[in-house]
Amino acid sequence: IRTSRGGLLTWHGPGQLVIYPILTLRTYRLAGPKSYVATLCGAVGAAVSKLGLNTRYDEHEPGVWTHGTPSRKLASVGVHIHKGVSIHGVALNLNPDLMEFRKIRPCGMEAEVITSVANELGWSPSVAEMAPAVVQQLGLGLGADIEWVTDHRKLGGL
Repeated sequence: IRTSRGGLLTWHGPGQLVIYPILTLRTYRLAGPKSYVATLCGAVGAAVSKLGLNTRYDEHEPGVWTHGTPSRKLASVGVHIHKGVSIHGVALNLNPDLMEFRKIRPCGMEAEVITSVANELGWSPSVAEMAPAVVQQLGLGLGADIEWVTDHRKLGGL
């Protein structure tokens, strides 16, 4: 499926936490797409670090990467900004079947570059456990109070 987001080919499936925030960048005083991508990846990296896995962000190869040699890609990012509003986002590999990446050339790279929290630590939290942690870190990065809501009735007709 062709999309308007940045980045190249990716895969989404079970074992991934996919977060696609829809934000007006000016509201959060983000300088532009690069600043937003760095903030989004920083939130993922901060949440993952609490699991005991050190990560880094590389502005030349956007995403969340493990430290070490070789560095491996833990989360992919691809966004689109239209009239100052973000769409698309980030996919954190918690415990996906990494063989799925061998069917494509993820982010224009060899599939072996892709890793997961489970692959790096030997265990992984569930998507349901990790989602609030990433969203909380995103709120901190944006300087915003974000309430975690799982009951759609609390959204008040949005």
